Amino acid sequence: MKRRTKLQLVLLAFFALLTVTPGVAVSAEVASMTGTAALVGEIHEEVSRQPLGFVHLMLIELGYTISSHPDGSYHFFRVPPGEYTLRATRIGYRDQFQRVVLAAGDTLQVDLILHHKAMSLPDVEVKGERERIETVRHAPVSDLVGGRLQRNLGTTIAETVGREPGIAQRSMGPAPARPVLRGLSGDRLLILEDGQRTGDLSGGSSDHAVAIEPVTASQIEVLRGPETLLYGPGVLGGVVDVKRGEIVRNEPHRIFGSALLEGGTVHQGGAGGASLTLPLSPLLGGAPFAVRMDASLRKTGDIRTPSGQLGNTALQTRNGSGSLSFLPKWGVIGVAGAAYDSEYGIPGGFVGGHPNGVDIEMQRNRLDVNSALYIDWVRLKRLELDYSFSSYQHTEYESSGSVGMRFGVLTDHLDLKLHLGRHAFFESGVFGISGDWRNYATSGLSFTPDARESSLGAFLYQQREFNAFHFDMAVRYDLRTIQPESERSSVFVGRIRERSFSGFSGALRGETHVSRTLTAGVSLMKSYRSPTIEELFSEGPHLAAYSYEVGDADLGSEDGYGTEIYLKKEYGRFRGHTALFLNQFDSYLYPRNTGRFSPRRADLYEYRYVGVGVQMTGAEGSVEVDVADHFTLKGSASFVKGQLTGKDEYLPMIPPLHGGVGLSWHCCVWSLDLDMMGAWPQRSVGEFEEPTAGWARVDVTAHYQKVHGGMLHSIVIGIENLLDSEYRQHLSRIKSVMPEPGRNLKVVYKVYF
Repeated sequence: MKRRTKLQLVLLAFFALLTVTPGVAVSAEVASMTGTAALVGEIHEEVSRQPLGFVHLMLIELGYTISSHPDGSYHFFRVPPGEYTLRATRIGYRDQFQRVVLAAGDTLQVDLILHHKAMSLPDVEVKGERERIETVRHAPVSDLVGGRLQRNLGTTIAETVGREPGIAQRSMGPAPARPVLRGLSGDRLLILEDGQRTGDLSGGSSDHAVAIEPVTASQIEVLRGPETLLYGPGVLGGVVDVKRGEIVRNEPHRIFGSALLEGGTVHQGGAGGASLTLPLSPLLGGAPFAVRMDASLRKTGDIRTPSGQLGNTALQTRNGSGSLSFLPKWGVIGVAGAAYDSEYGIPGGFVGGHPNGVDIEMQRNRLDVNSALYIDWVRLKRLELDYSFSSYQHTEYESSGSVGMRFGVLTDHLDLKLHLGRHAFFESGVFGISGDWRNYATSGLSFTPDARESSLGAFLYQQREFNAFHFDMAVRYDLRTIQPESERSSVFVGRIRERSFSGFSGALRGETHVSRTLTAGVSLMKSYRSPTIEELFSEGPHLAAYSYEVGDADLGSEDGYGTEIYLKKEYGRFRGHTALFLNQFDSYLYPRNTGRFSPRRADLYEYRYVGVGVQMTGAEGSVEVDVADHFTLKGSASFVKGQLTGKDEYLPMIPPLHGGVGLSWHCCVWSLDLDMMGAWPQRSVGEFEEPTAGWARVDVTAHYQKVHGGMLHSIVIGIENLLDSEYRQHLSRIKSVMPEPGRNLKVVYKVYF
């Protein structure tokens, strides 16, 4: 594989020039127009009116995060002017949201009162009024942060978000699990890290793990609708963004951080991690620099199931990053380096699988350079330019120790975004251009050719708010070229040659307040996805996936069309959400099981990539009711059905109707949760796919948090699968030999300082 060293050196030199000579990058005229603002205030508890420290605060649209001091005070300095959503989160209290408007050169004070979980929320009074300055409204459909993230923390990102409505898990064991949203996964459901693609190959195969460690995550968001087109063209399923705050974007005025320890009995292992953010201005005579570091280690043994130990499911992961940020009043420049290393196993012992399983080693190294320039003109508010480079290696070993497969990917990514102010019909928006350049190579038993891939996309996202109506839309156009190292003909794949693709994506969403307590909305989306290198040119055994994969060099692009209608209700002690959706694909690309063993490898089933018409319909909903002071009853359910268009045939690997009910008790520093989760039998199965029985399991969780010694201590103790029930997930490729984990005593301790 050839690296694009010239491109990388040019980009790094450009960012270095900005850092060393900001006067060159920003003229005196522009700098004089980029005055910043400050947001300060105090946070108190509702009953005692005592100050609340260690409250996690975020200006959502900017991604700025801080924690309140032990005396309840907080400070955001050097904030670009605009209108933002301030979010306050602390364990044991309801999340608080407040829109704030910041004007250049001014300081706005916003005092907050946080309310316990089982109480309703009055409006928050904002001290001060400012001229309205627009910015993009950010509204994830699911958001895990603070105590909720800690309670749901799992071994993988998929396990951590698996309780959210509409989300299931695709897996070939505990390590390579990946989320599935409304039946869609792979490149149709992007997984991002701090808004950037991970550079791994988890979207292409069920044995490839996501290269993100959940221990160091501070927040996980799930996005759907027009906003997802900021990140890619084919994201009809949505976006899962894991926020770690790797690069500091707002100047800290004190040292802060967190540390976490987690352990479980079901795998006789655990994990630990820590993050630390330090301001360097006291050491550099006031120069606005900051550094951030984090590290984590996870080590677990084989999983225990109700029917015994499941071999070759151990996992070991090491993760670390460090960053340096320059934070002048006119913008942000940050550079970060990160390394991720993982070793895990794929179980065997079933038809089509290796008797002793397959071992996998995975490494990813990453360089990120982020910059932002605050402009604050009427029609242009902010310019962002981001660059990332990742080197990814994935090696699969047979039980004999010999290499079966090796994948390598080098990826350069460049992203330019212009954040727009009021213009034409719209109040705010984002215009951007993104580019990706990949070198892809395989070795071992594969005949898949090495290839280069380049893509370029342009996108526009717009918003408009009326009195009781919110409207947003996005359009995107993408070009992609895939160039194999050499042209040749294959009996199985076809003529392997350079392929080029282009297409439009678009989305439209409208939301209106029918009454003070009821909100209704509709979303329409058209997605475009070009075939990947694997879908076009794969030829050979993929050992850890237990399949012989054959591409189709003549595949066309995939066009999808999505429609969603939803309702949200908040009335007194009741909160609910329900949605109906329909997704249709003209040419849905997936590896189809032929039902026969490959003539080249008689021990592996042959999977051929095809493009077929597909229709997916479904519904999901969730509800919370405060049945009494400190008690909340909750429930959720999700259903999706996938069929081949015009045929009486079901799409494989579609989750069954699943959901859960629970009762929560919250009071002061304590919370207790009793949850029952389960799934109905899945009998609507694809060709050569086995049905799966229904199941249910019970979880119990206790959560305690207290400020002591100037730090916030949070402890979660839970028993998962309390009754040690034996059950199998339909989306597990190895469910014939792998029941899901048995009873697990889990302890998670986190300290904020």
